[in-house]
Amino acid sequence: MRMQKKLIKTRVISLLACVVTLQVNAGIFDACFGGGEYKPISEQKLQARMSKIPKSMGVCFNAALCLSKAERLLTQAEEDLVVSTTHEVGAKTSYTKRFQEVMNIDDDSHMYTSLNNANAANNLNLADINESGFLNFKRLKAKGEGLPADFFHTAYIQVTADGEKFLYNANHSPMDVAIMQAGHKDIIQVGDSLRYKMDEITVTGFNNFLKNVKEGESGFFFTPASQVAENASHTVHIT
Repeated sequence: MRMQKKLIKTRVISLLACVVTLQVNAGIFDACFGGGEYKPISEQKLQARMSKIPKSMGVCFNAALCLSKAERLLTQAEEDLVVSTTHEVGAKTSYTKRFQEVMNIDDDSHMYTSLNNANAANNLNLADINESGFLNFKRLKAKGEGLPADFFHTAYIQVTADGEKFLYNANHSPMDVAIMQAGHKDIIQVGDSLRYKMDEITVTGFNNFLKNVKEGESGFFFTPASQVAENASHTVHIT
C-alpha cells in the first residue's frame, strides 16, 4: 500500500511539473500549434511565434503580412490574396490599385504626415491606434530618379494585450537609421523585422523619417489588420 501511494505521489508531481513547464513556455508552444482565434498577445509571444517561421526573402509587406498572420489576424488565404494583388500585368510597382483597395489606402485624404504631434496638420495620435495594423508610406513629391511620388514601404504596428504598441520594420534601413539617430537603443530582431517600442524616442525618429530630405518627405496610412482581413475575405469569397 505504501509503495502504491508513493507511485501515485510521484506521478502527481510529474504531472504538475509538466503543467508548470507548459505554462512557462506557453508562448513558444503556441507557435507550434496552428489555427485558433485572434486575441491580443504580448510582444514576447509574437516573437516566439515568429521564431518558428522560417525566414523568407520577401519584401517589406511580406514581413508585415507574416506578422499579422502570426498574430492570427489574417488567415493564410487572406495573406495569399493580399500578396496576389501586388502582381499586376504592366504595373511598375507592387502597390497596385488592387493592393491599395485591399489596404484602404486609395484615398489620399486619409493620409497622415505626422505622429503624435498635435500642432501638425494631418496628425495621427498614437492613442487612437487601438489594434494591430499596417503602415503604408507614400512619398509626397518625386525626389530624384527612382524615387517617384508613390507608395514605397510597408511596416507593421502591434498593439499588445497590455495596450503597448510596437513598430516592426523590415527592408527599409532609412527608417531604422532615423529611429536609431533619435536615440533608440533597445532594438530586437523579430523574424525579418526590427522591433521598436513606440515610446517618445521612436515617435521622434518616426517623424524625422517622414521628413527625410534625402528620401523625400512622405506621409503614411494606418489600416487595422482586421479591416484588411475583412477586405481580403470579401475578395476571396467573390472570386
